[in-house]
Amino acid sequence: KGRRLGVVETAFLGPTHRLVLVRRDAVEHLVLIGPTYASVIESGIGGATPSESFRAMVGREASPPPEGSRT
Repeated sequence: KGRRLGVVETAFLGPTHRLVLVRRDAVEHLVLIGPTYASVIESGIGGATPSESFRAMVGREASPPPEGSRT
């Protein structure tokens, strides 16, 4: 059998925050990871190629969150 779980792509938003596109079976999930938490931003993504859907979600260049932000 093939692998069921994988990281498709990662975008760093700053020194402590990143977006991670995770694939489980044929479903993708966009997760925001911070220094003390992780939050699912979008779940059940499908239909586009992984790289295309990720770039559309975060844009070509992501800007870091403001200093002191707890987003």
